[in-house]
Amino acid sequence: MELVDECGNIWECMLIYCRRPYAHFNVGGAFKRMVEARRILEGCHIMVGAPEVRPNEKIFFFVLSAKRIC
Repeated sequence: MELVDECGNIWECMLIYCRRPYAHFNVGGAFKRMVEARRILEGCHIMVGAPEVRPNEKIFFFVLSAKRIC
């Protein structure tokens, strides 16, 4: 799956569906590097969207507000 930010940067990530101990998704690949590069912390507001209502391999996101480390 590709995550595309508002600057057009593409982050190759993996989305893994897990069922145990409960149904959830794990995000891997370049996700950690993207979070660090964009300085996304807990509490940030992010808008996420897809180009169409169907299975998509490309997801777009925009950081609305970010907490910054001083």
